[in-house]
Amino acid sequence: MKRILAIALLAAAIAMPQAAYAANYLQGDVNYTGDFTIPGTTFLDSATIDITLAAVSNTTSGDFASVFGMNFPDLLDHASPIEIVAPLPAYSPLWSFPAGGPYTVQFILTSYVVSQKEAGYLDLNGEGYFVATGFDNTPGSWNLSAQLETGQVTATYSAGSIVQVPEPASITLLGLGLIGAAGALRRSRK
Repeated sequence: MKRILAIALLAAAIAMPQAAYAANYLQGDVNYTGDFTIPGTTFLDSATIDITLAAVSNTTSGDFASVFGMNFPDLLDHASPIEIVAPLPAYSPLWSFPAGGPYTVQFILTSYVVSQKEAGYLDLNGEGYFVATGFDNTPGSWNLSAQLETGQVTATYSAGSIVQVPEPASITLLGLGLIGAAGALRRSRK
């Protein structure tokens, strides 16, 4: 009986820290379509793209919509211009959103690449992380795809979290399984 009680207490001790230190990551995406400007006549003769944020449409999902009530580009502050010729710099932050109330959301772009660059088409892909009030820093991805038509650049822009948050119950079950395996091994050695 003492042995069962000791195992139960050990299992509880292992499970408690897991629940207490569970990360609180952002979940969801931010997307919008809007108009941008370039200094040249095509993407090939332009070194930058200016983010003017004249959004045509926008969508948010997950925490971006439910917690922060983000409606792009209402209160968005964006780094501009963005370099599209190597070397490509990091942007800290790429954008920040002073959402209503005490919340803020930022996306820190740590690296990106020009995936495709033609006279009338540009595709940028990058990685970074979100910094948001009430959440742990959350890894994220970023994409900008732009088309040039009759002198106007229309682009689709997105950023989203890329973290799969483990369920606390699964971690607890794994801990209990390991304790059971250790107990079985100890018993078989006697």
